[in-house]
Amino acid sequence: RGYEPGVAEALGAELGRPVEWVRVPWVDMIPAVQRGDADAVLCGQGITTERQAQVDFTRPYAIFHEGVLVRRGAGIHGPDDLVGR
Repeated sequence: RGYEPGVAEALGAELGRPVEWVRVPWVDMIPAVQRGDADAVLCGQGITTERQAQVDFTRPYAIFHEGVLVRRGAGIHGPDDLVGR
């Protein structure tokens, strides 16, 4: 099922509430919470100053070390190599 669904189920169990998934495009996640269409976002929303001005955050429930996979020999070794691609 995935990490976030497991976290959501654990939260729902702790709160004694059912979990209903609402899928929205990335750009609509925070607006959905602001409108009351969703109670929470569990989807790697990093805490930024801009986002903190819009919604409240809990402590992070996980730390993700995301990366980009590239074809060997593509000449991409760091973020600067992705500029313009």
